[in-house]
Amino acid sequence: NIVGRACSKVGPRLLRQLQTPSTPPEAILEGLTILNILNTRVPDEVAKLEPKPITVFTQLLKHNRVAVRKRAIVTIAQFIPTSSPSVFGTVLRDYISPSWGSSIPLDRKVTAVQLVGAIARTSPQRIGPVVGETLPGLFSAISKDDGELKESCLQSLESLVLRCPQEVTPSLNQIINSALEYIKFDPNYAADDDEDEDEEMAEVDEDDDDDGAADAYSDDEDTSYKIRRSATKVLAAVIGTRPELLSKIYQTVSPVLISRFGDREESVKVEVWATYMVLLNQTSVYSGTLGGRENEAVAGSKRKRQDETMEVEDSPLDLLRSQVAALCKALLKQLQTKSPAATSQAGFQLLIELVTVLPGALSQHASIRASAEEVIGNLWISATPTVSGQGGVEWDALRKGARPEGAVRVIKKVAASNVSMPDDWVVQSVEWVLGVLRRSGRGGRVESFECLDVLLAKGTVSDEIIKDVINQLKQYLTIADITVLSQALTTLSLLLEKYSTVTYPIVETQVVGLVSSLACSSLVSGAALSSTEDFYGTLVTVDNQIASHIIPSLMTSLDRAGREGSASNVSKCVARVVKCAMGIAAGTIAEFHKHIKPGTKAKEGQIVLSLLTLGEIGRSVDMSIQSNVFNDVLQFYTADSESVRSAAAFASGNICIGNTHIFLPIIVNIIQKDPSRRILALHAIKEVVSNCSHGQLEAVAEVVWTPLFERSDTAEEATRNVASASLGKLAAVDPSRYLGQLRAKLQDPSPAVRATVLSALRYTLVDIASEYDDQLSPLIPEFLSLMSDKDLTVQRLTLSTLNAAARNKPHLVQDHLQQLLPLLYAETVLKPELIRIVEMGPWKHRVDDGLEARKTAYETMYTLLETCLRKLDLNEFLNHVLVSIGDEADEIKVLGFMMLFRLSQVAPTAVAQRLDEATGELEKTMKDVAVTKDTVKQDLERASELQRSCLRAIAGLSKIRTAGTAPSFDAFVSRLEQTKWGPELKELRQGN
Repeated sequence: NIVGRACSKVGPRLLRQLQTPSTPPEAILEGLTILNILNTRVPDEVAKLEPKPITVFTQLLKHNRVAVRKRAIVTIAQFIPTSSPSVFGTVLRDYISPSWGSSIPLDRKVTAVQLVGAIARTSPQRIGPVVGETLPGLFSAISKDDGELKESCLQSLESLVLRCPQEVTPSLNQIINSALEYIKFDPNYAADDDEDEDEEMAEVDEDDDDDGAADAYSDDEDTSYKIRRSATKVLAAVIGTRPELLSKIYQTVSPVLISRFGDREESVKVEVWATYMVLLNQTSVYSGTLGGRENEAVAGSKRKRQDETMEVEDSPLDLLRSQVAALCKALLKQLQTKSPAATSQAGFQLLIELVTVLPGALSQHASIRASAEEVIGNLWISATPTVSGQGGVEWDALRKGARPEGAVRVIKKVAASNVSMPDDWVVQSVEWVLGVLRRSGRGGRVESFECLDVLLAKGTVSDEIIKDVINQLKQYLTIADITVLSQALTTLSLLLEKYSTVTYPIVETQVVGLVSSLACSSLVSGAALSSTEDFYGTLVTVDNQIASHIIPSLMTSLDRAGREGSASNVSKCVARVVKCAMGIAAGTIAEFHKHIKPGTKAKEGQIVLSLLTLGEIGRSVDMSIQSNVFNDVLQFYTADSESVRSAAAFASGNICIGNTHIFLPIIVNIIQKDPSRRILALHAIKEVVSNCSHGQLEAVAEVVWTPLFERSDTAEEATRNVASASLGKLAAVDPSRYLGQLRAKLQDPSPAVRATVLSALRYTLVDIASEYDDQLSPLIPEFLSLMSDKDLTVQRLTLSTLNAAARNKPHLVQDHLQQLLPLLYAETVLKPELIRIVEMGPWKHRVDDGLEARKTAYETMYTLLETCLRKLDLNEFLNHVLVSIGDEADEIKVLGFMMLFRLSQVAPTAVAQRLDEATGELEKTMKDVAVTKDTVKQDLERASELQRSCLRAIAGLSKIRTAGTAPSFDAFVSRLEQTKWGPELKELRQGN
């Protein structure tokens, strides 16, 4: 190694030269630079040099030239990460610790303070353990009457806050108080040294001649602005790394920052604004705009508790809201003065960030109008006699407003109240809302439809207007907009109910055919399908005779739809028709039964439709008097077609609901005695448990709970999952009875039983009542402690369950994360004992049995980042993310890159400090793939996908870097920009 040999020859000479008192300062600076380069290239060789480099460098800290001392500080800081821990111990013992004494010269104190900051930036892991004993020295030094020393202390405090967040926590209040004190440090400005100082200073700028006012206090020798700027950066570091303190920051720091918006030094002013930008961004992430999912979940689960209601009232967003007036006044005053373009731009960026976090913060007129509209509605509801004699001009004003949303809300509110409004008001309002619907985009139609329904429900609208309404609704009967389709069908159902005489003939001749075609579309689902079923139910209730015509119409439409048609939708609509016209039930059952009788020649599609329809009808009709129907359904458990088998399981389960006493034991018997049909019988039980009434469920649970568990220890995973879904449903409906039974089986010796418990728990984490959550929450740590189970399947299922809980019900896990995160992080570690070599002919294949669990652990981390951000220690979290991008599995690297990108958005300050730690793995990923004779096209495609994922992370990270913080990352990005990836990187930066 040429560099190594050069080091062994040149290094000792350089070190001896640095020790020689007569060596010129320029030569010393050059020698330090060369040694620094050698240490970067061959640290092992440098460590062998004599005399010991650090000993030499430490002596240079006492040099009489400032430039030499500063270069020595940088060199020592660069050497420490690659040196043994004892080297730092030497620097701490021989130079830093002795520098805090009261008799030590100021220049030595400055050097020691700067050295602390430099080491914190390059080696936080070394200085971290001694932060507690170092901070008192900094707090003592900052009180000395020396500007450079104060500035250096603040800069070092900033570095410690950023790089050693855990270690500074005990002293964080003192750090904040020091920054708040020195952000106001302006000895050349004569004012009282109290809290009112800042407000008085702000008032100086009231005069038009702001530049003159500033000049009155200018001093070419005044460097106090550097202290104020450094103090501001300390506050920015605290704000950017301590989201848990946001409320406190708004109470103590925010008012001081606002008071400093008018600092007379331009660079300080811009720094203060930038710091407030950080505060707004953190508020956005942790209190609403970007962290919406988390906040909705937390608010939904905690709103009912008085103590946590108080916490919500004092939230960062509320505290910001209370300070908007002062903020805007101070900032707008500065924007009205003559300032450089860059300063004005910074101010406007702050305003943009404010309205992003608090939409409408600068739109007082809009809120005033909304309040006035609200008052009109309240007056009509509570003081009807008083306002009804005023001529109704307020309604004309409302309807003629530029923004109809407010008027729609007020009209809906009044119409829904007990106030008896005149018929002409109802008519005018209906006509106006119809006009709004015609003009509205998709977003404005929801409330307009709701308002229209409330008005029509009055039952006082004329036939002619009803016809107009129907004509307008017909144009919404299309799958082009499923949401509007759902609302239109709901309104048609209302018209059939309230205005049947005029509505029914039009619907029968002009609408039924359209709806039949729509009902067959697989795109019609969810609320739209429910509205379709309700439409048919209302139509048949109005006239039972039409029932016998609707079913053939649906069958014809389904035939026309061919493979695109949805047999499931049609079966639901037929069942609703039968339920509302029970007179046709027997005939309809017989008609569909004939297609599934033994020896049937029906096509597969007809069999599936018949099974689904019989199941839907069987849910509300007791088919025990036609028991051959149930038996004929069961014969399709062994059909060749998976679609037919699935439909048979659906049908048998739902027919069972019609008479559980007769049919349920038959299905349970199949589970217990017929392994070949067990999984279909379990699917049938799942239908029973999911769709039967609450009153039936207790009796059902008595019959099925034990059989569902009995076979779990020998069943395949697919079979076990189906059983788990039913167990989870039962536990959620009656947690006081069954949750404890699930808990008891956590210690079962069979891994399959433990896996069944976890799968059951996972199924309860979606759309379950809060009463269940209250009983489950205390048990979460016990259930999820199985992350450390010895069985890999149980491990993976536990991790998956935590992931599901974090995604769907984060409030269940947030308060337990202190216990759960160490278990989760432990599963992100690659475990060599789970790696085995499989021989496949002449090749040996490396198999990682721990990969799935590790991947699930990282997926769970990503979910927690989205939903539980406020509860995470981001520095600890980031430690594991940095490990993930170096994992040997590409899918885990991708997850790591995704988390890095997300962290660059939600925790830019913390991430920016550690960019150099990520650089090595990022650079490794972006290197060109080495092509060998064994390389195939898929290998190149996978590598390209991985690199693009990495590139997106780099684009996000490169936008948050600050000058000098991450030199390795900066150099890497510069090199990358010159490669083929340059244009794509630029595009990603612009797009992000």
